[in-house]
Amino acid sequence: MSRAVVLTLLLALLAAAQDRIRELSAHFDGRVSIYAKNLKTGATYDFGGSNRVNTASTIKVPILIGVYSAVHDGKARWTDTSELTPASKVGGSGVLQEMSDGSKIHLRDLVRYMILLSDNTATNLVLDHVSANQVNAYLEKLGIKDTRSLRKNHERVQSGRRQRCRTRSHEREVRNRRGNSQGNGEPSRSPLQRRNRR
Repeated sequence: MSRAVVLTLLLALLAAAQDRIRELSAHFDGRVSIYAKNLKTGATYDFGGSNRVNTASTIKVPILIGVYSAVHDGKARWTDTSELTPASKVGGSGVLQEMSDGSKIHLRDLVRYMILLSDNTATNLVLDHVSANQVNAYLEKLGIKDTRSLRKNHERVQSGRRQRCRTRSHEREVRNRRGNSQGNGEPSRSPLQRRNRR
């Protein structure tokens, strides 16, 4: 088969894949953003790739880079410790939220929990040693200008139930409402939380 025929077939397959992604995303309740680059060929695929999106757990990799850089620069030590407290525990993925209060955990182990188990409590404790601003400064040095660590995870564990807090002000509101009830023994919830719980 000639090179031109192979190239034509590859372009047709790429166009079909792009159409399929557009078709699937049209039925998705949310915004789809995809950017991919083949590091060998330089070929890219971009479907809303410049849209700003929440990083979710992918931000843990830049935080990891920030920690390694801070340790290298002498701004943190792997043997630095954090103490696990009820206030430090957040929901979502990970195991630290289930561990005993008062446990002292080295930074090296926090990083392991953060990366291996995507532990949100560990991530927040890591950010006590290497701040989001420090992580962002390291990203800037690497030329990564559009990815930022903005804040800790604020999904608090409350009496065996998780309460997602989207902002610091929402976290304060949740704390202030704690103990209030809707008459059915359940804590008060915002309309968004009630909708998401169904």
